[in-house]
Amino acid sequence: MLTVDDDFKLAQSLAIARFLAKRFGFMGKDEFDEARCNMILECSDDVMQAFAKTVFGDEASKTEAMEKWEGSQRDEFLERFEKLLTSNKNGDGFFVGDEITVADMEFCILTDYFASQSSLDWGKFPKLNALRDRVEKDNTQIAEWLAKRPVTSF
Repeated sequence: MLTVDDDFKLAQSLAIARFLAKRFGFMGKDEFDEARCNMILECSDDVMQAFAKTVFGDEASKTEAMEKWEGSQRDEFLERFEKLLTSNKNGDGFFVGDEITVADMEFCILTDYFASQSSLDWGKFPKLNALRDRVEKDNTQIAEWLAKRPVTSF
């Protein structure tokens, strides 16, 4: 739950991400960038919905979901993300425009979580791996936060 000035409350992680991104200038430069950020946020939600099946439910369902996830589903999602990334400056920058946006941050949050829960060969996705480095290591403020953030389940 996000609370602003004790009187505005907002729930749902992507609604919070969009609100903060717009407030602090991470939704791109115009309505086209914003639409592309929203598209990538929705793609991230699709991935999270699929991955959630590996974590929640009865053991048989989780096992079946993990086999599907690690068999092909995860890589199919990542291939789509790599296509989205390479459609902007051949994938050598960010998902949207010339600067980091909420789309890049959300992708890194998402992949950080599921990479910690299952095996992942980033060598198959060099452009995405380089994006993660640009976002997580090259940005001083994000790198500092990642080094000190609390460890949580999600």
